[in-house]
Amino acid sequence: MRAPTEAETVTTVADDRLHFAGFDVAFRGRSVDVIVLPRATDEPPPTVDAIVAALKRTPLERAPLDLIGRALEAAVDQASEVRIPVGQVSVTADEPGAPCAIVLSADALAAYAVPATQMPRPQPPTATDAATAPLEAGSMQAPVDLVEPAIMAIAAAPRVASASLLRRMLETAKVTVGILDGAVDAFGMGAPLTRITCLALGQAPVAGVDGTLEYHFDRSPRLNPRHREDGSVDFRAMLVERFVATDAVLVTRHPVVPELPGQNVLGDRLLAPAAKDVALALLAGEHTAVRGDELVATIGGRPMPNAAGRIDIVPVYEVAGDLNYSVGNIDFPGDVIVRGDVRSGFAIAATGSVVVQGLVESATITAGQDLTVMGVVGERWSVFTVQGDLTAQYLHTTEAHVGGSVVVAREVMNCRIDAERLTMAATGRLVGGTVTVRAGIDAGAIGAANGTLTEVTVSSRAPSAVIRARRSAHAGVVIRVGGARHELADELIAVSFWDVAGILVTLRAAADEQEVIAAQAQPGAA
Repeated sequence: MRAPTEAETVTTVADDRLHFAGFDVAFRGRSVDVIVLPRATDEPPPTVDAIVAALKRTPLERAPLDLIGRALEAAVDQASEVRIPVGQVSVTADEPGAPCAIVLSADALAAYAVPATQMPRPQPPTATDAATAPLEAGSMQAPVDLVEPAIMAIAAAPRVASASLLRRMLETAKVTVGILDGAVDAFGMGAPLTRITCLALGQAPVAGVDGTLEYHFDRSPRLNPRHREDGSVDFRAMLVERFVATDAVLVTRHPVVPELPGQNVLGDRLLAPAAKDVALALLAGEHTAVRGDELVATIGGRPMPNAAGRIDIVPVYEVAGDLNYSVGNIDFPGDVIVRGDVRSGFAIAATGSVVVQGLVESATITAGQDLTVMGVVGERWSVFTVQGDLTAQYLHTTEAHVGGSVVVAREVMNCRIDAERLTMAATGRLVGGTVTVRAGIDAGAIGAANGTLTEVTVSSRAPSAVIRARRSAHAGVVIRVGGARHELADELIAVSFWDVAGILVTLRAAADEQEVIAAQAQPGAA
């Protein structure tokens, strides 16, 4: 059960103080003060919001936020209490001659006896007084030098309240719940009432806590490459914990913490907003089961959210070594992991992702999701058809049709690639072949000094479409962006290419957003 916050419940009532977490609200006469308490070094200070919420339990109508904020700043490292005066309560007694008035807090969660400020009205002078000090014409007021001493004497006299009187006044004010018997009975047969005194406290409602789901696996279906400083890709970081064993816990449900109703001092029931629960069964998909408050895998594989929002365990076909004649071609409705190499002439078809931890010689791989090659794609033609992303260290003489992005750390050489985007490390080389993407190309070097024919195309006409060569672009490279085409006659250093109104614009440094805007605003600039 969640504990109420400092602004929800008064901890204790002692003497003339209400105790909260980190501070007290104190009463001196009709004055209300906030007292910030000393705290440990690692203990957070109370907040202005918490203090304002606490002051709503007092008879004050307004709280000086600026004063509280400044005082809290000054009390950051205090070793003793810091008192902040926040206001004064002035009321008139409901009954003539009564020592106090019963005042409710704004939220009706507290009732107070507040010393009355009503002063006795001066009485008309007696006949004896009139004989010694006649009234002015038309006036009914006694001379000041006669009446004022009497008023001052009455005002200075303590106002006496008894327990029975206070209980009768609480009843008249319809205060029936949370009466603090100790505070009331302390007045006994009669005692001076010189300060604001809390006589009743209600109970604030406590909001519940919504149920939550804690996932124990990475819900992203895509691999996120992690580049090292030397330009290589940390494949192990990309593949960590993608697969689970039988009976592995996939999701834990943390049930709701129920709300607690409250009651004000008038007896009104106070309700908190109902906490919202979550249904674990709605997540159960293929090869998963609900056991108590946990969703578990019933087979080993890769957890994957499906289109309906449920979690399926995609089966995994694992080849412990090389994919060769001892294994044969693979056609599998799930993920495939090859711990060794894929030898020449073999094929893999998977509805899920394919991971090859070694190299790929001349092979055909079809992946319904992602393809990751941790070694080299060899010197003879391989054909890849990938619905998701293709990630590799090297791609040599490869034909790749990719629905998502191609991420290559080291080198793309003599390849035919079509994809959404090609991204390489700043040291990566794109040499030879044709690369056609829809969104953008970002490489280290494009082309080679010997003039190897290299064609790079970004088909999109969007303003963000760009080809970047962060190190160099060599002579002989054919650049196409949108509707613009250009063949480089010279080597360019740190260059980017943009289509601005059908003209290929060259920026001689890696362009940021502002440079793009400037180039697009000036068609023909180079």
